Amino acid sequence: MIVPVQRDRALDAWRDAEPFVKKALEQAQGEFDSLDILRFVLSRDMQLWLSVNQVISGVAVTQIIHYPRIGGCCRVVLLSGDGALGAGGWFDEMMDAIEGWAKQNGLKRVEESGREGWIKTGKHRGYRKAYITLVKDL
Repeated sequence: MIVPVQRDRALDAWRDAEPFVKKALEQAQGEFDSLDILRFVLSRDMQLWLSVNQVISGVAVTQIIHYPRIGGCCRVVLLSGDGALGAGGWFDEMMDAIEGWAKQNGLKRVEESGREGWIKTGKHRGYRKAYITLVKDL
């Protein structure tokens, strides 16, 4: 079951969600730490999603962004968890929930930046590689 976490429940959910968030952030480029994510969730600038099957097995964090030519889009900031793929995996259910929420909120697109492996994972759902991001620390 996918649960979008309401702001007033975010602190309660965070204790169980934070290890998954931290795991995902280990693969990131230092843009956020887990407390940044929590602050954005509490301020409603980001949304926290849980995959719950008796215990939390995965999390997603989304953010609404606006492009001048496209309009509002839902950015998947991170996905992390156990058993996301394969039989009984929660990835498709999570993406169904996020995509449905995005449509209900009038958003025009869902986008996600991540590791190369997500290209194959998202392809069967209609996602495509749009571009790559190059990073150089100064």
